Amino acid sequence: MLWGIVLLALAVRLLYILSVRSAVFFTYLQTEAARYHEWATLILQSTPPTPPYDEPPGYGYFVAAVYRVFGAQVLPVALVQALLGAVSCGLIAGIAAHWFATRAGALAGLIAALYGPLIYYTGKLEPPIVFICVVLLAMRTMLPRRPRTPRWTIVGALWALAMVFRVEAAFALPVVALDVGRRGGREALLRVAAPLVVLVALAVTINLRVGHQFAVFTSAPGLMLWLGNDADADGVNPFLSPSRERIAQDIGVRAPDAAAADVMFMRRVLRFWFGQPRQATALLWKKFLWTWNDRELSNTGDPDWETAQSWFFRRPLFPPGLGIMLPLALAGGLLLGSGWCDVPLLAAPLAVALAAPVVFFTNGRLRLIGATSLAILAALALRRLPALLREPRAHGRLLARAALGIAAGSYLGWSDPFGIRSYEIAELTVNRAILERAAGEVEPAVRDLRRALALNPNDTVAWLHLGLAEEQRGEDLAALGAYLDGLARVPAERPTVAYMDALSEAPADRALQAAAARFLRRRGSDARLLPAFVEASDEGRRALRADMLRSIARY
Repeated sequence: MLWGIVLLALAVRLLYILSVRSAVFFTYLQTEAARYHEWATLILQSTPPTPPYDEPPGYGYFVAAVYRVFGAQVLPVALVQALLGAVSCGLIAGIAAHWFATRAGALAGLIAALYGPLIYYTGKLEPPIVFICVVLLAMRTMLPRRPRTPRWTIVGALWALAMVFRVEAAFALPVVALDVGRRGGREALLRVAAPLVVLVALAVTINLRVGHQFAVFTSAPGLMLWLGNDADADGVNPFLSPSRERIAQDIGVRAPDAAAADVMFMRRVLRFWFGQPRQATALLWKKFLWTWNDRELSNTGDPDWETAQSWFFRRPLFPPGLGIMLPLALAGGLLLGSGWCDVPLLAAPLAVALAAPVVFFTNGRLRLIGATSLAILAALALRRLPALLREPRAHGRLLARAALGIAAGSYLGWSDPFGIRSYEIAELTVNRAILERAAGEVEPAVRDLRRALALNPNDTVAWLHLGLAEEQRGEDLAALGAYLDGLARVPAERPTVAYMDALSEAPADRALQAAAARFLRRRGSDARLLPAFVEASDEGRRALRADMLRSIARY
């Protein structure tokens, strides 16, 4: 049964990779994927980033290892992740079979093998697939065949390894401690804790000796908290509005290093939580509801647009998403009832999937690990419901529980709380337009860029690519208008904040002016007018704009 599940899961993932390997988003890396690629490249060049890291370094080194063996391409990483994803489905089946018998294990493995988000993230240069595999391996190691005793030190080492890939694994540790203490007592707890303590001590020592900063593990938990918990935060978008950018720059200027800046961000979060409790509670509630919705939110890409380019994905029918699995999983959770006391470890992935998106910000990557437990609960419901339905009078209460779970799951999965169905991040729409332009789809790119600018007219990157796209389709006046509109919105001074480079638009400011200068020179106009345009008053800009437009029109 386990080998069948693994082979089916592997075949499904390979088919998906085959369906998107020629898509522009697969090899044209943006945001997080581009960062991991750069990180891995620096490691191979023996110039890795120095601690303290703003996120766990495990995935960067994993990508570097794959690059070392197969070359610096996305495809080998995706293929290795396909194998790890297939192994994860086998581990899910084995864990479910250990707790609830072989048939439930087969169903759980089948659900995981065909679950859409688990397939989708196989092709992304992002860490959730590797992280999930390590977590499941740690869970399976905690459940040896009787009468063997789990090797608790190995269990602790695997949970420590999970934290090296994603620090939110820490949210599972209280559940892990409960299960370990119940089955192994104090000695087992000490054995599991030892590798975790060693990991933290090692991280603190390296951060102090190499980076000369005190950071317990990473240097950005405060920043991540602030991005998702602030008066201007929407619970998903990690990009900075002008007001939040000014705050970040102010902290960056005042803080002596990234660790100190992180403490300042943490203090701002605490002031928000305690100073504006109603708004903070409403934001947490919104993030909770959005975490369980079928809409696959991301702050690094557009899953709907990307999967639409795959001939393998045919949503909403195949492969199933959270909206299909959640009703069955909640029914299974309620049918389990007091049986939860026998399988507390089942709640460990759910703790991560719930806490990380709600505490930080809602994100499909952060909640993905919860699919492991949800698949097992959905399998439990599918296994028990037929027997209950054959004798409805004898099992009225259990059927009522199952009906309640299905109703609640359907509401959470398919409703539209806080307008999630129409939610859009302007910066991600710009990223999609950049990919469309790279693929030669200029008209859709222009439409997306104009829609993004309607949401955020101060996006320098959007103005830059709108100008380039208008150039591509031969609209010179529209191209120059886009360049000048973007330059008119560039701040007179944008301080450089080293640890915020990924969020800073200062390089885009320079790229926008350089693109406009090249455009003017190619059309025989005077590019020296651009610095004067940037520094001029509104009236002066109108005059210079008219001069440049007349020059282009003559050309």
